Amino acid sequence: MNGGSAPRNPGPAASPRGAPGRTLAVTGAGGFIAAAVQRLVGPGMRLRGLFRRDDERAGLWRARGHEVVIGSLSDEAALERLVAGADAVLHLAARRGKDDLTASRSVNVEASVLLARTAAAAGVGRLVYVSTISVYAETVAPDGLITEEVTPTGIERLNAYSRTKYEGECALRELSEAGEAPGLTVVRPTNVYGPGGRAWVLDWVARLRRLPVVPGGNAEIDVIHVDDVARGLLLAASAPSATGETLHFGHETVRLADFARGVAQAAGLRAYALPEPLDLLVRAALEYGHRLVRGSRRSTPLLGRRRFSHERARSVLAFTPQISLERGLRHLAEWFGGGCPDPRTTVLRAAS
Repeated sequence: MNGGSAPRNPGPAASPRGAPGRTLAVTGAGGFIAAAVQRLVGPGMRLRGLFRRDDERAGLWRARGHEVVIGSLSDEAALERLVAGADAVLHLAARRGKDDLTASRSVNVEASVLLARTAAAAGVGRLVYVSTISVYAETVAPDGLITEEVTPTGIERLNAYSRTKYEGECALRELSEAGEAPGLTVVRPTNVYGPGGRAWVLDWVARLRRLPVVPGGNAEIDVIHVDDVARGLLLAASAPSATGETLHFGHETVRLADFARGVAQAAGLRAYALPEPLDLLVRAALEYGHRLVRGSRRSTPLLGRRRFSHERARSVLAFTPQISLERGLRHLAEWFGGGCPDPRTTVLRAAS
């Protein structure tokens, strides 16, 4: 683990498109981030994806020359097929429901442990576990800046998703440090957006179609484009310096209202922010109402200021996001304007 120590010497630079001749096993291969990974992976690097069913998404992977394994995270035989001969595992699959702690723990902790043990038995050298920045939803830093050295607090008050993602981190670290799992890299992305994204694109569009107002719009959020996340994950899967590290992947801090209005404009909609102090009252009502009704924290807190340091990813991986929010929103507008084509087929070039 980091433990506040100085970053390791990064050694030879890893390729942001993955290393030729290597095999990367991917869980959650039918998902949003995996779609960006398979678009951006370089020639010569083989992908093998775990899909729950043999559907159109699995067929598209095959069409692009990647391998497909059908099964679930609880299917040990499928996991064995997934990791056989792989150099690294990119663990993207997760249960994102926020209310059922037992169901979330079964996937995000227990199945992750099974995957790690199976990968270790197969001789896999690296496991990249994609967690979430919302493990910090209950954490308050004195100056508002949260680095990777800050240990999340109040875990028992997090929702089921955030809580079990952190429990998964801890379980995998323990296994890896005991030599019972591959070398571990934990990545905590902030708020990931891009074509096809549900939480930060499609869900916002659906809300704003119903009511074109951004509640809590003066809260600040950190956002990063999905293609940048994919490039960073490919680096993490191949860079020797990433072993044992926990890394934040984020890019720009913006007001929630500005981001949501940008998404709305990209989709041909209009959205309005509430003036202060009305917005503050709404934020407080949403925050405390959620705790009262759900008994847990929101994944994205609306009160208080949190900024996330991205410096460690830069120093360990030489990873710097390239796609500005302005450029990402323009691309999102092109995607909506083109009828929302399958995002697995469209690559966004980095902004200059």
